[in-house]
This record gives sequence, structure tokens and C-alpha cells, in this order.
Amino acid sequence: MVDKTKVAYIDTSVLANWMLYRKKVRVRFRAEKRARQSMKLLKLIQHHKYSCKFITSTFAFAEIGQSARDARTAVKIIRDGLNPSWFNRLKRWYPLKPKERTDIMRSIQSFYNYLEELGVEVKSSIIDPNEVNEISLRHSLEVCDATHVVIARSEKADYLITVDPDFAEVRPKIRKPEAMNPDTLYTKRFLRINKH
Repeated sequence: MVDKTKVAYIDTSVLANWMLYRKKVRVRFRAEKRARQSMKLLKLIQHHKYSCKFITSTFAFAEIGQSARDARTAVKIIRDGLNPSWFNRLKRWYPLKPKERTDIMRSIQSFYNYLEELGVEVKSSIIDPNEVNEISLRHSLEVCDATHVVIARSEKADYLITVDPDFAEVRPKIRKPEAMNPDTLYTKRFLRINKH
């Protein structure tokens, strides 16, 4: 019997942390736990410590632009002395300048190339809106989170790697793919490659 290589789908929450922190070594140690978990996974992938195949989606890359925009906008809101809890109401008053948009697009392309070098495959998937809505309604997930589940399923992923807190309560309910954070993936010893 031939063992099938396990597939792990990486969602936007992990990718956004990678993109925001991968070059900022000094701020990594101050990053919140979810970001540190994301960076640990990246380091393990860089050093070929897993036997599974890692994939993500073009949909995740579309969301990364929003994450980068929101990070820049949040800094501006805080610098202006405004309460970040009002972020969603205030962000429309902080449009990005053309140079900022260009910088973000460049960063996304650079990050895409970086993932290709690591061997993380970016999949273009056709999304079934009925399946997305069914998962969203059943598990009370946002549509974008349900979309990641549908894409992971369509790509036959065994695991959905996420640090999104919205998945915390529904992780046990979503059986295929098994949703987990990067630290939980690390506990799966059969996926790790121990090189001495």
C-alpha cells in the first residue's frame, strides 16, 4: 500500500502574518502568539521539516491585499490618536496613496514568488457558492472563512492551517479538512522530518 502525501492548506491568517513579519526580525518577538505560530511554521517549511505538501489559493492572495491595507490604515488611525476599536468605521477616511498601493502590490508579488521558491503551491480553484453558503450557515463562519474550507476540500487537503480565531469553536466540527493552528500541526509527529 502506497501512503498518500498529506496536503496542508494555508489560509490567509497565516499568510498575512508571514508577509507582515518575515523581514521584520526585530518585531517578531513582540508579535502576538498567532503571529509567532505563523512564523514558526514558515521557519519549519523553510528548513524542510515536514513531509506534507503545502498549498494555498489565489483567493488567499486576494485577501492578503486587504490585510496589508488594514495594517497600514490601523497605524495611521493610531498615530492620529483615534481609538482602533472604531477601525471599520474610520478606515474609509484613510485611503491609501498611489505609492502605498504600489508598494503593497509589489510586496504581494514578491511574497508570491517567495512562496513558490519554498514550494508552497498557489492553487486557482473554482468555488461552489452553494457549498460556501452551506458551510457558512452550518458553522456560523464568515463567507471568506467558509470559502477557505471549500477550497481546501476541493484541493483534497487533509489539513487547513489557520490562526484565525473565528475557527476556534468550529475546529472540532469541521472534519474534512481538519482545521488546526500551526502548533497543532507540529504535534503530528508522522508529518515531521527529523534530519540529524
